[in-house]
Amino acid sequence: MVVMVCGQSATAPALDWPSKHLRILAVAFPRECGSVQQLIEANPAEWEETITTGIRDDLAELVKMLGGRASSGLRLQRLEWRVAEWDDYFQLEFLPTAVLSTYVPPPTALYDQTKLETLVDGPVVFGGVTYQVSLA
Repeated sequence: MVVMVCGQSATAPALDWPSKHLRILAVAFPRECGSVQQLIEANPAEWEETITTGIRDDLAELVKMLGGRASSGLRLQRLEWRVAEWDDYFQLEFLPTAVLSTYVPPPTALYDQTKLETLVDGPVVFGGVTYQVSLA
């Protein structure tokens, strides 16, 4: 069973159901549309650290949820997680004409997914932070 989830807040989606068949999970943690670009413009020198702080919070929610599943003997074979801007009005991640950019923090970033990796029997893939770029 594969489940792809886009949460409705900046916290982990409610995935506490004990599905014995869930093997692959893809989670997207949403951000408000335009929020990443606003961070870049407001603080060009430190926006990556601010984004990474939010990523650590998302990571902690995943560890909590998967830890509960693992304690019941339910483990994933693969986990994919990412952060993406969200358009609350249209419920689309981006308009079709949007210019997209994805920031993937370097391996020495301020977050560490080691705990998460201990809760998954296979690969844990972080897809980065995808956001709409303003060309203005």
